[in-house]
Amino acid sequence: MGIYNTADVPLVCPRCHAEIEAEVYLHFGLCANFQKVRLGEQYPFMRGRRPQNGGPLPAEQSWGLGYVVCPACEKDFHCLAEIRDEKLTAVVPDLENPPFMADRELPGVIDCPACGSHKTRFQIFDGYQVGRLLCDESTCHHICLVRHDDAGLPLEVDYHPQRVGIIASTNT
Repeated sequence: MGIYNTADVPLVCPRCHAEIEAEVYLHFGLCANFQKVRLGEQYPFMRGRRPQNGGPLPAEQSWGLGYVVCPACEKDFHCLAEIRDEKLTAVVPDLENPPFMADRELPGVIDCPACGSHKTRFQIFDGYQVGRLLCDESTCHHICLVRHDDAGLPLEVDYHPQRVGIIASTNT
């Protein structure tokens, strides 16, 4: 089990669309004290450390990673937590980073872009237009993101979101 800070924030669950008071597990900064951080409060960082080791985010980076389990539908999703002037200023669902638990899994509908195998599973997540492709070929095991339309039809295999300034800490 990891050690994280938390924040209770109002969110709309991207998976069930319920308005919730979410307990967000914040995966960055100084996490050893299990701090509860409120919006607008100073965020705990370790001075003299790099961001991936619990240090402050660089000025050009303003987002850290968070994780939520919705109290209404009990499904998980990732969040982005905005840090400005070392304060927690916003938390929003991250729709480019699929959750851990899929809602549906379709076998063999997309060939693996790495090895060409049909032994694949395409995971679809309610509320998302980004899914996950898993290759089950014994010599491959490639995993990639797949951007899809509302019906779940693939639009872009091996999708790479354009991200700048996202940090997850390895600090415990």
